[in-house]
Amino acid sequence: FGRINGLLITAVTGLAHQTVNHSITFRAVNGVHTNGVENLWRCAKQKFKRMNGTCDAHVQSYLDEFMWMRTIGERKKRFQKALELIRHYYAV
Repeated sequence: FGRINGLLITAVTGLAHQTVNHSITFRAVNGVHTNGVENLWRCAKQKFKRMNGTCDAHVQSYLDEFMWMRTIGERKKRFQKALELIRHYYAV
């Protein structure tokens, strides 16, 4: 299952899917580690707890919002980016 997800992620994002065998080491020889994704998931779970839980049907949209806020950063930039995307996808 993990390998299938890895191939899907690679196909969709263009990013290489790499793994770490934690039974051997916590950092692969090529420098790959899971610290970044583990930290991101911890932050997402903290946000969900502050929301007093989540509805299973909306978890994907909650994660989308979390990644949008995290990726874009400050509020003014988020608004400007949203306008740019609207102009791009709904050109008149």
